Amino acid sequence: MVLDFSFWRRADRDRYKRLISGAGGRWRLVYLRADPPLLRRRLEERNRRFDANAAFPISDAVLDAYLAGFEAPVGEGEEVIDAT
Repeated sequence: MVLDFSFWRRADRDRYKRLISGAGGRWRLVYLRADPPLLRRRLEERNRRFDANAAFPISDAVLDAYLAGFEAPVGEGEEVIDAT
C-alpha cells in the first residue's frame, strides 16, 4: 500500500510511522526535494492548464505560505530524490 500525502510537518510523519510500525508494516519516507524556483516554474506551467490535476490556480503567495510551514525531513530515515 502507498500513502501519497504531503506530510508537511514532522509530527505528522512521525505519527504515521508509529501507526504503520505498530500494525506490523514497513514504512518508507520518500522526499522529493525541489527548490522554490523549480516549484514556481512548475506551478506557472500548471496554472496555464485546467484539468483534473490543475483544477484551480496556485499563486506565489499560496506557495510561499506552504514553503514557510514545510519541515523538510532530516535524519528521519528518508530517501531523498533531488529534482534540482
